[in-house]
Amino acid sequence: MNIKNVVVAGGGLLGSQIAFQAAYSGFNVSIYDVNEKGLEAAKDRLEKLVPRYIKDLDAPEDKLKATVKSIQTSTNLKEIVADADLVIEAIPEKLSIKQSFYKELGEVAPEKTIFATNSSTLLPSDFKDATGRTDRFLALHFANEIWLNNVGEIMATKDTDRAVFDEVVEYAGAMGLHPVPIKKEHAGYVQNSLLVPFFHVAEEMYANEEETPQEIDKIWMNAIRMNVGPFGAIDVVGLNTNTAIVQAEYEKDGTPWKKAYVDKNNVKIQNGELGKATGKGFYTYPNPEYETWDIPVGKKPSDEHLQQAVANDNNGVLSKLLLSLFKAAEDLYVNEIAEYDVIDTTWHINSRSPIGPFEMMDAIGIDKVIEIHEKYDNNIDQDVMKFLESRRGKTFYS
Repeated sequence: MNIKNVVVAGGGLLGSQIAFQAAYSGFNVSIYDVNEKGLEAAKDRLEKLVPRYIKDLDAPEDKLKATVKSIQTSTNLKEIVADADLVIEAIPEKLSIKQSFYKELGEVAPEKTIFATNSSTLLPSDFKDATGRTDRFLALHFANEIWLNNVGEIMATKDTDRAVFDEVVEYAGAMGLHPVPIKKEHAGYVQNSLLVPFFHVAEEMYANEEETPQEIDKIWMNAIRMNVGPFGAIDVVGLNTNTAIVQAEYEKDGTPWKKAYVDKNNVKIQNGELGKATGKGFYTYPNPEYETWDIPVGKKPSDEHLQQAVANDNNGVLSKLLLSLFKAAEDLYVNEIAEYDVIDTTWHINSRSPIGPFEMMDAIGIDKVIEIHEKYDNNIDQDVMKFLESRRGKTFYS
């Protein structure tokens, strides 16, 4: 691997985390931002990461302080990328801003430099032509709290050189991440492709008053042994962020449950109940109710336990949540976006789940997976059903 000098463009919340993790892993790192105000904010974020690494990873304080000192900053793009092997872009999610940035970057960066976007909402092909080097451009996608959710999703365009793709996969591993190579472009990468429909099913059940958030979480946590359910996770994301996403979707598709969900959440938001950050959301913090439930979280459920949980799922809550994951995972696998073990690993790490979607399918059996589809899936993909039929009597893992 030839990557040694890394520039992170954008010192915001995630940009500063990317820079810190890269420097902590031994790379020469610089942060570029358009003005000194942005760089000062980035420096403050870097300092605040030191106690988090100590608390969460038991990392040595002297190494962490040295990491902060090692990171260079500049508002001069030409100077800061003069010897860059890799530029990771983490600037605002607006197409015109990215196109303008890459046009300038392409004019001043050395020929050797690889460009990687961290964009979550745009596909790399949306602005690849602006780079002037489509063969050395791809996506390297990170999750918030990168030191804990240490997955790096690598996604090429049809023009990306295979050697460049492989080098960035290797770099992600050297940066302390679990590389997730994605075979072709797919909106949402792997993790968001799994998480968004999972949240939506829970949100819809709550909006339609099928169950309370607490009961939905308890059913999921009991079955899967996760340390948090969908609404506990939404509290971490923040109700304002989560609600804004659903509101934007409602304005596009007019789905009735989304309006009901937004209306319910807006009452909480108006009362200052934004989630974990404000001490109250669907739960009250720092000691949320779900931490008092007698559930052996973190331990992978046995096949028998999960089979029994599905058998006892009289109200369909568990089956609907499982179906959301199954459909997303099946789509990723059948359409050759990612391998089944990569999909499971991504869910394991970023969701802190002891079991992944394909492991869940193995646990309950393909016959039961097909039965859940037939009972609850209102939009059955026939290609997926053919695939599932071909898997009868088989497992994904030996």
